Amino acid sequence: MEQLLTALPYLACPIGMGLMMWMMSRRGDGSASGSVTPEAHTAAPAAAQPHAEDSHNGRTQRLRAELAGLQAQQMALETRLRELPAESPPQSSTTQPSTACR
Repeated sequence: MEQLLTALPYLACPIGMGLMMWMMSRRGDGSASGSVTPEAHTAAPAAAQPHAEDSHNGRTQRLRAELAGLQAQQMALETRLRELPAESPPQSSTTQPSTACR
């Protein structure tokens, strides 16, 4: 019995994690925060589906336009980098000790 009591603090974390995972899987929505409302799981009415699809298509188009803009910026930066003159690496400063103090 004493060995069980000494092992209990070490087992508290894995047991607690297992219980939380089991409880979340029983709930069925898979979200840990519980911020999803039950209305979000219901099927959308037939009239609302085209609107949702339009907003999805609009978002997809906006993201593709943003991606094209970013790719254009990247190409412009690569071109500018190629045009820069090759710089020599900085030379290490090997200064001679000053003889003014002698």
